[in-house]
This record gives sequence, structure tokens and C-alpha cells, in this order.
Amino acid sequence: MSIPLSIWRAQLLSARNAARQDVRIQVAVGISLSASIVLGLWGPYNCVPSLLTGNSQARS
Repeated sequence: MSIPLSIWRAQLLSARNAARQDVRIQVAVGISLSASIVLGLWGPYNCVPSLLTGNSQARS
């Protein structure tokens, strides 16, 4: 009886660890998506002209 119980416990712990990993991946994807959206909206107006022209100050 203890062997099936220990196998079930190991599977339960494995599933719980996988769920935690899924949450971490979802959080990381959400953060990177948010950052790319913000930089995509902000970048063309502030970063790119200064990088292309070599000016040290961005356009306002």
C-alpha cells in the first residue's frame, strides 16, 4: 500500500511544481509583452531619432 501512495504523492508534487513553473512562465511572458508594447509605443517618438541622427538628446 505504501508504494502506490508514494507514487501518487510524487506525481502530485510533480504536478504542483509544473503548475508553479507555468505561472512563472506566464508572468515572464506578460512582463516581456508589456515592456515590448510600451517600448514600441514610446520608442519611435523618443529613441529612434536620437539613435539615427547621433544626437545625445531625444526629440520632445
